[in-house]
Formats: sequence, C-alpha cells, structure tokens
Amino acid sequence: MTIHYKSSKMQRNIQRFNAGGEVLQTSLQAINVAASIPTKVSQCVASVFSIFNDDTKKCERIMNGAQAAIGFGQVALLIALAYQSDDCEDKSLLCTSYFVIEWIYKGLLLATWTVSEASKETQEDSIIRQSNNVESLSP
Repeated sequence: MTIHYKSSKMQRNIQRFNAGGEVLQTSLQAINVAASIPTKVSQCVASVFSIFNDDTKKCERIMNGAQAAIGFGQVALLIALAYQSDDCEDKSLLCTSYFVIEWIYKGLLLATWTVSEASKETQEDSIIRQSNNVESLSP
C-alpha cells in the first residue's frame, strides 16, 4: 500500500508557527500561567485560519481543526488556572486536566509537523493540484 499524501506549504508553515508558539508558551508559562494565554490563542487562530485557506488540503483541515479545538480547551483551562492562582503542586483535577490536554496537543503537534515536513509537496505538485482544482470548478 502506497500513501500519496504530500503536505501543502500552508500546512508546513502553520505547524512551524504552532511549534514556535509552543516553545514560547512553555517558556512564558514558567513565569506566569496568564502570560502564556495570548500565545496559545494565536496558535488557535492560526489553526482556524488554515482551515479556511484554499491551499490547505482536506486532511490537513481536519488535523488543524483538532489542534484548534484542543488549543481552545487549553485556553479555557489556562484562564481557570490563572483565576484560581493554582501553582499545580496539589495535583488538583484542574491541573491534571490541563497537563493531560497539553500532552495530547504536543503529541498531535509533533505528529502533524513531522508528517508535513517528511512529505513536502513540491512546487510542481502544487501547480498541478491547483490546476486540477480550477478545472474541477469549470462548468
């Protein structure tokens, strides 16, 4: 069985952006939980943007939708943690929930970023795909 998936340039750029955001968010979270919220929101917005971009493939939209959904869940938990002023040393349900969802997000990010980099779509592939899309829209 051969898999013919080739990632779009948009997918690779979004995954790179999200990976950079994850590094920044982790660094800011060490200082203050609330300081990491804007970075996580920007990751979610980027993932949502890619869903509506014409260059993104259907399977990439599904992956980015999952990243956005998990990311918005993280934002909600970060806001709750910021208002609770919890340093997560008591292993509360809120802290445990956040850490589990954070591991899921990082695992999804690692998988999608790795696959997108390993299966780059060439410029020629992109031109062929775009011309096929235009032909399918013609009456």
